[in-house]
Amino acid sequence: MKNTILLFAFLVLTLIGCKKNEMLNNPKNSVTNVSDAYKGIAAVIVATAKEDNKFRTIAYQECGKQKYGDYYVKLNELISLNEQHKYWNKGTIDKLLDLQKLSKRDGNNDVIIFIPSIENHPEKALLNISNLVAEKKVPNGSGLVSTSNQSSGYRYQDPIAVIADEYENPTKTCPGYIVVMNGVLSFFQNIDEEFAWEHDVWVVGEEENCSPENMIAAVEDGLIESYSRFNGRAEYGGIIKVVNWSLVEPWVAGKPEFRSILNKGAGGGGTIHDKKYGKWRRIHFNGVFRNFGTFLFNWNLATIGDWTTEKWIEEDGGASSSISTTTTWKDSFGNTQTTTTSIPSKNKDDDLGQSIIQFTDQINQEYNLTGIIIKRSH
Repeated sequence: MKNTILLFAFLVLTLIGCKKNEMLNNPKNSVTNVSDAYKGIAAVIVATAKEDNKFRTIAYQECGKQKYGDYYVKLNELISLNEQHKYWNKGTIDKLLDLQKLSKRDGNNDVIIFIPSIENHPEKALLNISNLVAEKKVPNGSGLVSTSNQSSGYRYQDPIAVIADEYENPTKTCPGYIVVMNGVLSFFQNIDEEFAWEHDVWVVGEEENCSPENMIAAVEDGLIESYSRFNGRAEYGGIIKVVNWSLVEPWVAGKPEFRSILNKGAGGGGTIHDKKYGKWRRIHFNGVFRNFGTFLFNWNLATIGDWTTEKWIEEDGGASSSISTTTTWKDSFGNTQTTTTSIPSKNKDDDLGQSIIQFTDQINQEYNLTGIIIKRSH
């Protein structure tokens, strides 16, 4: 009797073990919907990326090509590339093919892997695959692990998986998953747009089925904007945003009346621009930049110098007066100098402050004054 019971228990355990292995090896039996299929694919993708820098760099490079106008690669393309680079074995390929088939069973488009951070960090796609060698992992303080490649000097970050179907519109976030052990996804944190464009987030989802004209990157989108000045370049201003109306013009006073004054820097070189903009509806400046596209000058260093000051006033009138501003700066020898400028105004005008704008500043740099933010363009 004892032997019969043991034999029965053995058979039950064997059947359970077989069933478990069948579920693991045949995702058709464990995956019940498209979202589960995407998660199964994501688990394989990020687990491979975490352990194989060669695979990760191939994915970066494929996304960087923007073959379909955006920073993604199709799953079937990664499967095809495996023939050359051998980052997956046959069992993994079979699993991915089954999951891909399941994800498309309702007529869905191709499965893609989208890496948003390639847009802000294209250097990730520039590593030489043949030079990738052994690496060491070090904590980076964010709960993730960075991988430092000894050959390239580039520091990877543990990849985070996101399932596009799990995007929540009210919060504008998606759950983010990492692989902790045995290729199993574990919730890490909710991911928003700002985080995704700066960290190693891998989005698994469905390709958008657009018209052919919208499946390529726009030519203008590929142009690299230069934000550095060069001698003699035209300088434009009149770009202003209001961030605190109580410091600028209370609503009971109606439309604001802005004025900007520019002076040469060193030695109080005098006013080079003085512009009054007229009355404009508050909505034009309320938390958004209004660009008047005002030509200021051609920045010739020999005549303008290497910095200017820009002051803004909100005019309210009154008796004749003036606004004096003292600016402290260092000359080419490192000595501290002081420049005071006096601008004719009225005693009820609101002084919104002044900022030094240097020739070496990036052209899109923003300057915080009193209740407003200003910037330049070219």
